[in-house]
Amino acid sequence: MGADEPRIVPFADLREFFDDLVRAAVRRQRLATRDDSLRYLVDLLAEFSRADRLDRSAAGEYLRLPFLALIRHAAIGDPREKLRFLIEFGDATLYLVGFFADSLRHGLVSAEEFVAAGGAAYGSAARLLDRQSGRTLAEMFGELSEKFARFVDVFTEVSEESLFPRDASLLHLYEHWVRTRSAWAATKLQRAGVLLAPDDADGDPS
Repeated sequence: MGADEPRIVPFADLREFFDDLVRAAVRRQRLATRDDSLRYLVDLLAEFSRADRLDRSAAGEYLRLPFLALIRHAAIGDPREKLRFLIEFGDATLYLVGFFADSLRHGLVSAEEFVAAGGAAYGSAARLLDRQSGRTLAEMFGELSEKFARFVDVFTEVSEESLFPRDASLLHLYEHWVRTRSAWAATKLQRAGVLLAPDDADGDPS
């Protein structure tokens, strides 16, 4: 193996692989988060890494519905079905925008609107769980809701490490910033020497 060739690091399973990437991204972005939230994100990535997982999920079907239909669906049904919908929708939205924001390029709903909807879905799930005495889970989904946009940034960084070659990652990062106006993406682009319009670049995330 030449000096410039990538080193292959073996992993026992996908969860171990994504655990390393997620924790490294969280550290680099200086994002304080709960341990159970981190474990949830890792499990979510390991699950959705199966090629057909998004298409087979109920949330995959929901994401193909008109946006108003999604809102109506979230407001009806028995509590258990509603909770399942809210969590699956939040999961699918986090993964889709974090990894494939460019797939929303020609859609009627922007990446920013999906980020808002995904965060709201987790927030509604947290409130339902709190009423059902699931306090620990309620707190976890509350954090996933509050920091949804930051976790999208974490997933985007993971996608750069796991999907995209180094020479393509800067373009991918810029496209992600165009669609989400991510403060983290803006900061990383600026540090790489990419000039952004002053009114659009948010600077360092808090």
